[in-house]
Amino acid sequence: MIGDGDILEALNRLIEGKISAAFTGEVLDNSEAKSKGIVKVKYNDFKYKVRLKSIVDGKKQHLLLIPKKNSKVFCVPEGNSQERYLAVAFNELESVETRIGETSLEMDESGISFNGGKNGGMGIVSAINDNISQLKNYVEAIHAAMPSAFNAIGAGTAANGQTGATTYSTSMQGKSISIKAIENEKVKH
Repeated sequence: MIGDGDILEALNRLIEGKISAAFTGEVLDNSEAKSKGIVKVKYNDFKYKVRLKSIVDGKKQHLLLIPKKNSKVFCVPEGNSQERYLAVAFNELESVETRIGETSLEMDESGISFNGGKNGGMGIVSAINDNISQLKNYVEAIHAAMPSAFNAIGAGTAANGQTGATTYSTSMQGKSISIKAIENEKVKH
């Protein structure tokens, strides 16, 4: 298990000159990054499996920065080992994953997914407002057309058109559609 303390300890040993084996290598393969938290890195003529997870606690919490293939990563030894390394800096990321309890976030160039996307996408507030405004306009048009429709019924039917129009207008008096702000200010995308 690697935590923030391990990273700080490795960086402090590097600064103090106690680590001579830190290196910047090229990511050859990142296919095991999500499943195992490692990438294959080349430095000079050597190839290493380098750990990525900076916070690991089973499946309850983690932070995983996945570097792009052919990008550069700065690696420091884990503990006192000269064979196991941890990536602590990256020049290009392919994706970022984090989990805290039951909440997860995955982000890459295609977008952001909360909790695996199981709840669907977030609404685009301007599109929702446009749709509601169109619905409001349509209902207002129906409301405006009703009195003349009642008047057009005519005297030959059982209902009196003018009476129907007056009754409708009276029943609708003071009623309107009001659109309230629907944007959640705490969530932005």
